[in-house]
Amino acid sequence: MGFIYVIGETGSTDTYKIGISQTSVEDRLCTLQIGNPRELYIALTAELEEYALLEQRIHILLNKYRIRGE
Repeated sequence: MGFIYVIGETGSTDTYKIGISQTSVEDRLCTLQIGNPRELYIALTAELEEYALLEQRIHILLNKYRIRGE
């Protein structure tokens, strides 16, 4: 089991990070916040067995909207 998450940037309606974590999504948010001057928030989170596969499929579907790869 793991988590898939969508993290947004306060004040932005079109910039989101979609990712996965095997631990707390809140911990992941804190890690991402360190390098970002804007406040981040958890827009969506779900605990799933096939979390990595779902993340891959979402990234494929949304690839044309990608700002930069990580």
